[in-house]
Amino acid sequence: MVLPEGNIIIPSIGSIMINNMTLETAKELIIEEGKKYYSGAKITVSLTGIRRFKVHVSGEVLNRGSFDASPIDRISNVIALAQGFTSWADKKNIEITHLDGTTDIFDLFQFERKGNISQNPFIRGGDIIYIPRIKLSEGMVFISGNVAKPGNYQFYKNEAISSLIERVNIEKETTDWENSFIKRGLNSTENEIINIPLDFIDSHDEDKTPPELYLKHSDIIYLPKKINEVYVFGAVRNPGAYPFRSNMKSGDYASLAGKTERATSNSNIKVIRKDSEKILKGPKIEVQIGDKIEVPIRTTQITKDYLQIVGTFTSILIAAKAVGIIK
Repeated sequence: MVLPEGNIIIPSIGSIMINNMTLETAKELIIEEGKKYYSGAKITVSLTGIRRFKVHVSGEVLNRGSFDASPIDRISNVIALAQGFTSWADKKNIEITHLDGTTDIFDLFQFERKGNISQNPFIRGGDIIYIPRIKLSEGMVFISGNVAKPGNYQFYKNEAISSLIERVNIEKETTDWENSFIKRGLNSTENEIINIPLDFIDSHDEDKTPPELYLKHSDIIYLPKKINEVYVFGAVRNPGAYPFRSNMKSGDYASLAGKTERATSNSNIKVIRKDSEKILKGPKIEVQIGDKIEVPIRTTQITKDYLQIVGTFTSILIAAKAVGIIK
């Protein structure tokens, strides 16, 4: 058993200090010390169990208190035991105070987003983990759209939009960046409202990347969800939205929706572009995300339906006159 002081006691050998050693280093030291007393003996060392100790978690977590942990647990494991962060947690400045009185600061955000393991170290017995509340900076921004929790968010002083996007749980891959923007100036004394496009965020073109865009108080950030669907309507059995597939043409979507006997010929299938409302015709049109596909009803069918309605209405009038309802 490793004692609280970090040493082990082996009968006939004595005390061996192994504090802060790796398992491999400790094995080598124990075998070396053992050979001093047991010449020629074969000595083996194995780990029979991992010690448990208490760590304390305070600050912006959902369940503050003391928790059982082990030397193979990292900060993230202990935070999970505390049921996770609150929405006000400052993950960039997590403080760990050790038994010797020293304090280290770690940026767990770097581990969560970028896998930087150095910012998620192993903990020690008696550690006190403190998660501070994010400090008020120049104000708050409002985020709506494709974000886990739409609403107001605080931001760090001189924080750029790129940093906020990484820090907040924004679904980057499913966000329509071409139509995302920041509305700025709603509460400005200058009464100048501008929209700042965010299409550069998902762009791989270095020429489109502007200088860092820093946040300002009362910025409203609109992040619409990327639409990966095509809508089919008209003379089909199952009108509605269908998943976009790059290898499918306009006629393929019409067939998928089930053309009825009332449908016009394939050459009259219409594709209505999402952005420009431009109309293209034909079954071989390259379809884009968000397009609408209309399968028109045959003109002869429309005439037939009209005549049928007129005939039905006429029959009702004749019957009504026969029974004296009308003269």
